[in-house]
Amino acid sequence: MKYICKKWTANLLDSSGAIRTGYEAVLEGTREEALRDYLYHLQENCGMEEVTEKDVDLEAR
Repeated sequence: MKYICKKWTANLLDSSGAIRTGYEAVLEGTREEALRDYLYHLQENCGMEEVTEKDVDLEAR
């Protein structure tokens, strides 16, 4: 299987589904890699252990 490396813009969503300011990140890799890296950053570096992929808006750039 061929993996395509892309750039992604990740944003954290609040409980209403709106984008929370201050959490935008630009990531590279497959969708799964970008999501994993963003969640790791939020959970480990920002103390947001409860964040899951449902809380993330990830768009290809």
